[in-house]
This record gives sequence, C-alpha cells and structure tokens, in this order.
Amino acid sequence: MKKFFAVAAVLVVAGLVSAVMAQDAPKPHKVHGKIVSISDDGKITFTQGHGDNAKTVVVATDANTKLTLDKNPAKLTDLKAGMFVVNVVADEGKPATQVDVLTKMPPKGGAAPANPPAAGN
Repeated sequence: MKKFFAVAAVLVVAGLVSAVMAQDAPKPHKVHGKIVSISDDGKITFTQGHGDNAKTVVVATDANTKLTLDKNPAKLTDLKAGMFVVNVVADEGKPATQVDVLTKMPPKGGAAPANPPAAGN
C-alpha cells in the first residue's frame, strides 16, 4: 500500500510540473517583416507594416535560439537585410527561442506549388 501511495504522489507531482511548464512555454508570434539589420550582439531588426503604420521591431537572439532560413536550420550569419521574418517564438524581454526567416515572401494565399502543371494539362 505504501508503494501505491508513493507512485501516486510521484505521478501527481509530475502532472503538476508538466502543467506549469506548459503554461510557461513561449508562444509563437506570426509576424511579417523585412529585415533591416542584424547586429553583432545577435539582435535582428526588422520593419513590420508599411508607410505611416510601419514599426520597427527588434528581436534578441542567443546561442539557444533556433533559426531557420527557408525552413532549413540556419545561423545568424546566414541572415541578411532584405529577407523576411515570418515567425518569432519569444517571451517578453527574453531572447527568442525560435526565429523563422524566408529569402522571399510567399505570394498572398500561400506558397506557390513546387512543380506547377504544364500548360495544356
């Protein structure tokens, strides 16, 4: 009986810890912005919006930030001004845990098919 209570207590604690950790996980932020610069200290600066509605966004990164470029693993040095940030996962005031970048923005309505059908088919 003691063994049953010990196992039950461990399961309850494990459940509480996983519930707390799930609540603290950073949430992805779907963003669309054009990279303006990447600083030596790992900050990615991009503009979001156009004209009078444009705003500058700065995202800090660190050694643990997962970067992707065109859906492939990337390094900060692979990113260049003019590329497009499309997703950031970060908690306010902390370095991002993930930043996804594309070399070109997909057309509105989604990405173009990889192999478009030939004319007349």
